[in-house]
Amino acid sequence: MTTKDDEEFREVDERDGLTVEEGDINQVLPPGIYEATATQAWVKRTQSVTLRLRFEVHDGEEPWISAFDHFVLKNSQGGERFPRQRLGQLYQACGEALLAGERIQFKLILNKRLRVRIEHQEFQGQTRMRIKNYLPLLADAAENGAYVPAPDELSMSKDTPF
Repeated sequence: MTTKDDEEFREVDERDGLTVEEGDINQVLPPGIYEATATQAWVKRTQSVTLRLRFEVHDGEEPWISAFDHFVLKNSQGGERFPRQRLGQLYQACGEALLAGERIQFKLILNKRLRVRIEHQEFQGQTRMRIKNYLPLLADAAENGAYVPAPDELSMSKDTPF
């Protein structure tokens, strides 16, 4: 059965002259701090519980580029404390709070603007973006009386724990 929406699309062939541009396949922003929005959340339940988040990251010039982060929230070997601390940092950057004993509500952080620190990570011969940590938007942080570090204080030091 063909619908009206199907009729608007047709098979693409070489006559259309569509090409893949440099950077279309593996877009990687340089390391730095960028504005971002969490747009999707997935939870995978196996022996562990893993949260995967998709962020749309913007550098001011390029169109939005997707970056992903994941948090192992429950693991048969333990070790969930660090991912939960990072998740708390994400909620704070979005102007929300995670409180002990409350259910984690992903809807509180979806579509909220924040800043992310992007680093590079090599994986199977490819350079990938890795979200190192989360920061509030500068205007939000200053408005709430938070300390806003100067750009030179936001170095990419490997000594930073998150």
